[in-house]
Amino acid sequence: MNTVPRSASATLVASVLRDSGATHSRAAGYWLRLRNAVAPRVALRDGFVESLMAVLRADAIAGLSSIAGVEGAFTARDAAFANGALMAAEAPLPVAAIVAAVAALAQEIQADDAAAIGAVAFGLDVLDRLERAAGAGMRARSHLAEGLLGVPAATAAAGRTIGLSDAAMVDALGVAGSLASGSREWQGYDADLLAGWIARSAILAARLAQFGFSGPAEVFEGRKGLFNAYAGPGYYSVAPLTQAAPDS
Repeated sequence: MNTVPRSASATLVASVLRDSGATHSRAAGYWLRLRNAVAPRVALRDGFVESLMAVLRADAIAGLSSIAGVEGAFTARDAAFANGALMAAEAPLPVAAIVAAVAALAQEIQADDAAAIGAVAFGLDVLDRLERAAGAGMRARSHLAEGLLGVPAATAAAGRTIGLSDAAMVDALGVAGSLASGSREWQGYDADLLAGWIARSAILAARLAQFGFSGPAEVFEGRKGLFNAYAGPGYYSVAPLTQAAPDS
């Protein structure tokens, strides 16, 4: 009997679920450290913070998620955008985005810390594998791998938080491929906005899949997928997608 090979994203999801404990201790550390980093950053009230607060006052929508040190409650996407940008001084852009997306959604659906840390761990594992698969190839062509790979990784974490099925997670990753972006022309603190954008895009991708939107299953390895478009044929490998990080 002939069987259709699973896409790289489907194989990735299944493999990370099997090895879900590999990044748990790192996730717990980031959860504790980064969750407490936003309020002190807000308290600095420098130009970056003031501009970000002005955007929130002008554009943010009321919801159920909070931004530490900021009065009011916001939609998960708005809170994740601000928290991600504010957390980026404390961690790499994709990691700040993963934690910010999970924190906003966990608060919205009232998930406990254990569930949130599990979702962060899931996202970190996805990020590790994507980095080993195509990060070097993307950087060799001067692409911002943190944005191109951070969006699907944070989407995986967001999807895990809201309980997406494996099939819906594959759709969410497919959607994330079209939302992944970023350039290296940013300067100074303004570059931290990328972490916010990654987090916001991740929540959008996960929510779209949750409510029935589909995405390309071959988002990574497809002829027009992320790996071929940004790393290039011969400069990536899908093998690491099924392998836990050696130092996990």
